[in-house]
Amino acid sequence: MRDSIFQLMPVEINGYKPTASEPGVITQKLDTTPLTKLFSTSLAEQLSREGNVFIKTNSPGGVATVSIGGSSASQTSLLWNGLLLNNPMLGLYDYSLIPTFLFDQAQVQYGGNGATQGNASVGGSIQLLSQPKSIDGYATELVMGVGSFRSQQLGVASHYGTEGIKITTRAYFQQNKNDYPFQDLYGKIRRQQNAALNQQGFSQDIQIGDDKNNLSVHTWYLKNEYQIPGSLLQSKSAQKQNDEAIRTALTWNKQTKKNNLIWNVGYTNDKIRFIDSLIPLDEKSRSSSIQSDFYIEHQSRKKWKSSYRLNYNYTEAFTDAYQQKQTIQAVNLIVKTAYETEKLYASLSKRSSLYNHEYNLLIPSLDVKAKVYKNLSTLLDISRLYRNPTLNDLYWQPGGNPNIKTEKGWNYSAGFELSEKKEKWNYQLQAVGFYTLMKNEILWTPSEMGFYFAQNVNESRAKGVRVFAQLTRKRENSNLSGWINASYGNYLVKQSSASNDFRNKIYTPHEIYKWGITYSYKNFQFNYYGSYAGYSFVTSDNSSWTNPFLLQDVTLSYSCEIKNSDLQFYVGCKNISDENYQIVKYRPMPGRSYQAGIRMVLK
Repeated sequence: MRDSIFQLMPVEINGYKPTASEPGVITQKLDTTPLTKLFSTSLAEQLSREGNVFIKTNSPGGVATVSIGGSSASQTSLLWNGLLLNNPMLGLYDYSLIPTFLFDQAQVQYGGNGATQGNASVGGSIQLLSQPKSIDGYATELVMGVGSFRSQQLGVASHYGTEGIKITTRAYFQQNKNDYPFQDLYGKIRRQQNAALNQQGFSQDIQIGDDKNNLSVHTWYLKNEYQIPGSLLQSKSAQKQNDEAIRTALTWNKQTKKNNLIWNVGYTNDKIRFIDSLIPLDEKSRSSSIQSDFYIEHQSRKKWKSSYRLNYNYTEAFTDAYQQKQTIQAVNLIVKTAYETEKLYASLSKRSSLYNHEYNLLIPSLDVKAKVYKNLSTLLDISRLYRNPTLNDLYWQPGGNPNIKTEKGWNYSAGFELSEKKEKWNYQLQAVGFYTLMKNEILWTPSEMGFYFAQNVNESRAKGVRVFAQLTRKRENSNLSGWINASYGNYLVKQSSASNDFRNKIYTPHEIYKWGITYSYKNFQFNYYGSYAGYSFVTSDNSSWTNPFLLQDVTLSYSCEIKNSDLQFYVGCKNISDENYQIVKYRPMPGRSYQAGIRMVLK
């Protein structure tokens, strides 16, 4: 039975199997075609345009975090080639640090699943794969782009393939002055200051062997420097942050007639330096982790499959606010049984977890997808959720609490999928209702001494509906496709353990609507994107909020082939209606901007 996956473009995921989602869980494949990588320079930008998520950021290229289905930024897990990348101190990740040029495939899982996805997958997870290209011989790829506010980007990739080995090496550079005009509190037009971005990185992916027995090595290095602009309430800002990271993953994949074995070993190292010369402040932090993931799947009978997964994670971190280096050791055992026929898929997963000295012996999930009539299927997911405390929750001084408890809860989702594919047209419609209940949520609250401290005081509830619809029409020389990705929900959080007062979660809009239209004729392609976010409360007492905003983007591209080269030219306009909006209160975002670029592949 086909997975419950909707996609904006036909892209196939063939990556690290343990990160694959269950058919009962809605998963979206992002558009990873070359034009999208030219127009969306970071994963944060692409998610804000395509994903049913809320991206919280105070400026282009600034820190960008993700919220899915009313969850907090630390309740969404990020995986790259099977490695968990969430910062162990903060529990979240900055998605502006991920250039789209450096990965090949990306998908978003909506809805948490503690048994299969593990720690922090409360709202869902985002999964990235980078793989060498399947070519015979050599190919070189070059992308260049320029845009408003003195933005520049450059990417170079080299691909080599022969029988038994494939290698892809990529390097990327981006800089942006981000000196866009905005309107201050008094109606005066000013230029943004202290908002420059400089980003560079490279990656290499090597695969040795064939499809049934192969060894893969993935390496990714990034360096990011960006300035943090002041708010409308500040006259000046001198803040900046430097990020540097290296990740590597080694994966062995062995497939036989009835068994599939995967062993993934990885290492991550992250450094962050925050500087504010006006205070002055110079704060450094560093973390590293070693991860091992052993997975085996066995088909015991014709319709039955069993899988076993053993995961180990050792993390250490240090910052000036810790009294000493702190470590985390986590061991997870996941057992899954699945039954699949032409009309029914059902699986039961169970996870046992050891996090430092805390045991969670039974974390279950049940996923079902059943075909009820022709092209109509029903979906069901019931999952136990959990999020372990971050190192800051435990050890930050002052305010960390070594006795803080793990967040725990349940996710329930049910819906339907209707789809049909024909020679010249196809459609897809998915609608899922969800309800998530979390207890022991960790909240940093102010003390009488004036500093914040961590404690378990919260309970949160999220309920709503997600809808995705897509219609594609194909003709001899042209294609027309349109899609809508929408959600509406009610996201509440309990203010204290001593009261029953629920308020709306901050920076979590109830309404998120996104849509797009793509029309191609011969060598030309036109894309239109729209997104709308509703009111978003910015204070815990719900006394202040940001207004709704509507963003619209367009691109036009032309592709051609000259001798042994493939060329693609594009122009684009972001925020074509010149919307004046804020995502973070008192942090103005840019108005209309323009972009142009070229992609060239030498074979």
